Amino acid sequence: MDPNWDLTLFDLETLTKRSAAVVVGDASEGVGKLTDDGKVVITQYSMLVTKPVKGNFRSGDTLQVAMLGGKVEFPDGTTAEIQTPGFEKMSKGKKYLLFLTLQKDSPVLILTGGPQGLFEIAGKQITAFGQPTDTVSKQVSKKNSDDLLREIEEYAAKWPNPEGCCKQP
Repeated sequence: MDPNWDLTLFDLETLTKRSAAVVVGDASEGVGKLTDDGKVVITQYSMLVTKPVKGNFRSGDTLQVAMLGGKVEFPDGTTAEIQTPGFEKMSKGKKYLLFLTLQKDSPVLILTGGPQGLFEIAGKQITAFGQPTDTVSKQVSKKNSDDLLREIEEYAAKWPNPEGCCKQP
């Protein structure tokens, strides 16, 4: 299944504007789960917030983030899996910058813009998880983590409340 939002491409300002929260955090190991309707497999991560950029989270908070794809094993030994070729999942213990959207009636957040809303931070290096052709991926490829976070903090101050975002087409 393709998790990319081909019809909605974000730049950094719009991604920040549309997100309810923007945080830097450390990922736990992902756990495969079925959505409440049982139709889709997701991987859910606990994220320890190390730097809140936008929203109501603080350093030390733990939040739950769900991403499309993963594998679930049932008690009878059967499995269900959704693969997302080209979309690498988060890894336990690594640091990420996440642009997040609230889900109605759920404490679990999702990425704003799918993979466009996920970046790995390794020292000063930033790796975008969106497609290389995505506007935001192109913008980030020329930045170091300090400069990127400063820019996002400026956008977050300009857009402190999330503007309604779109559902994935």
